[in-house]
Amino acid sequence: MIQTPTSVAARRSNMLALMIASSAAVTAVASFDPVPAGEDPLRILLGNTEIESAPANTDAPAASAEPTAAAVAAVEYSPDFHLCIQQLEEGREFLSGIDSYKAIFHKTERLGGDLGERQDIEITVGHSPNFNIYMRWRNFEKGRQLLFNSQENDGLMIVKKGGGGLLNRMLPAISLDPMGSLAMSESRYPVTQAGILAMAERIIRIRNEEQTRGYPVDCTRLDDQEVDGRNCSAFLFKFHSKKTSPVYRTSRILIDSEYHIPVKVVNHTWSANQDSLTEKELDDLTLVEDYEFTAIDFKVKVTTEVFSRNNPRYRM
Repeated sequence: MIQTPTSVAARRSNMLALMIASSAAVTAVASFDPVPAGEDPLRILLGNTEIESAPANTDAPAASAEPTAAAVAAVEYSPDFHLCIQQLEEGREFLSGIDSYKAIFHKTERLGGDLGERQDIEITVGHSPNFNIYMRWRNFEKGRQLLFNSQENDGLMIVKKGGGGLLNRMLPAISLDPMGSLAMSESRYPVTQAGILAMAERIIRIRNEEQTRGYPVDCTRLDDQEVDGRNCSAFLFKFHSKKTSPVYRTSRILIDSEYHIPVKVVNHTWSANQDSLTEKELDDLTLVEDYEFTAIDFKVKVTTEVFSRNNPRYRM
């Protein structure tokens, strides 16, 4: 059989695509409070038998029988609970008026029972006229790139493998469905839910749902803390049971005092024998998500080229 240059090139291209697709490290994406990867919540089984299984992603408290109006009215939420929501709503309004920004996103997640290493990712986010994001990894797989433009590439995200080496540089970028199994294999949330604005919106939505259903939540304002030199209001949420909060046992939210935007969220899940552990032991064992934004720049001028696959700096 005669092999034409076209057939050889096509076969090489297929082989390169397969090598990328089989790599477990091509699709780490970012976001924050629980967001479903599909209509049905995904579940993860945490490796330590002392930790109960918990859904990886859920957009709201667990579904249950509709509470009666009397039951909802009987639940009281602290002033700190309402203050946290108020600040986040103000931050959401501020972010809605920001066309674009740059930041460094830091994330640590538990997936499949294993707590992954911290990832530091440079991000550029565009809000107007549509959602766009460009990400470049500083560690983990240094040099990895991810580009998502909601108005281009048929809604697919583009991933370019990093990690150095001649082979990695030769591998072409590939397009992936942000909600697909491969894209979600290394991240708890899809890239379509990335960014500070999405984080604020999700936290607000979940807190509002808790109030609508009358789910009890304890919220306490802690002493102010600093994140990347920025003063922040700190709120600690403690949830009463897995029935009303299937993923989170506690959630600590730090909100920037100037812009009222969430800049750090640390979440812990449930343990089957948490009564026998100290608070530190329990937190060390059950850390499920740790997200943080630093080096936030709202004044940077971002051009459309930043969100284009044709940007020569990306080599996609």
